[in-house]
Amino acid sequence: RDIGVTGVQTCALPISEAIPPLGKLVAVPELPPHFQAQPDRIKALRDLLLIDLRKPVVVSGAAARVGLHGMGGIGKSVLASALAHRPEVRRAFPDGIFWVRLGQSPNPAELQRRLAKDLGDEALFADEHSGKECLRKLLARRKVVLVLDDVWHREHAEAFNVIGPMGRVLLTTRDAGLVTALASQETHYRVELPRETDAETMFAAAAGLEDGDVLKVSGEIVAQCGRLPLALALCGGMVRGGVSAQDVLEALREHDLEYLSTEYPAEEQHRNVWRAMDVSVRVLPPDDRDRFAELSVFSLARGAPEAAVVTLWE
Repeated sequence: RDIGVTGVQTCALPISEAIPPLGKLVAVPELPPHFQAQPDRIKALRDLLLIDLRKPVVVSGAAARVGLHGMGGIGKSVLASALAHRPEVRRAFPDGIFWVRLGQSPNPAELQRRLAKDLGDEALFADEHSGKECLRKLLARRKVVLVLDDVWHREHAEAFNVIGPMGRVLLTTRDAGLVTALASQETHYRVELPRETDAETMFAAAAGLEDGDVLKVSGEIVAQCGRLPLALALCGGMVRGGVSAQDVLEALREHDLEYLSTEYPAEEQHRNVWRAMDVSVRVLPPDDRDRFAELSVFSLARGAPEAAVVTLWE
């Protein structure tokens, strides 16, 4: 509409359509404290996830699955979580983003029941096969993202291979072959180690250091950690907790933990994670170290319920 105001014409443009609602996040983990966004990575992964959504074609099969592959501790799950929190991704999938963590030894049928209940079903199926068929019906017409986090075995991912033509599957795994088997080459994203400057920024953020306070030893700590984000977060957390950066560096140099490296002969960087973990335990006060050791009675697969931990420690 043209409106004459002191000789100036302005144009009021009508809003042709409402902004789509944000899809809900279901079981999606929060981003870690001091998270450092990596715009290039998130944009590249977002483009893979949203590919062809605005074109008049149906994406199905391998093209509807995006595989996020990289070594342990490199930040695959954090990157997937950051992507899930993006407003443009949530608007593209208004029926929600659902997170299923598999791990090495999952119970697929139980995880299927949990997902089915999150989708509004009673989840009365008895086994994995019937659970897959139930999920297939529930997801047939929904615009959702199903995140399968930490996939180790193809059969576990296949139990959730039920997405409809308007949905997407995003899986994170250490196994490049698994991504090749499930996703197309065009939707395979490999997470590489951060650049040295980015790694130093990650360490500084985790340690609570300002840009002008980055220590001289930071670069050496980054090198000792092999630029692996998990190791950087552990060491940065120690510095934030009051351990001097110099002490952390010396501890990293001393505790080589070569006896553990044989478990990962193909991934040299895992030694840096083990080294950082060892140091993070050694710097704890003796009483705290004992309390931490007591948590080993809990199953890795099931986690440590807070009420049970309180009871144990009391």
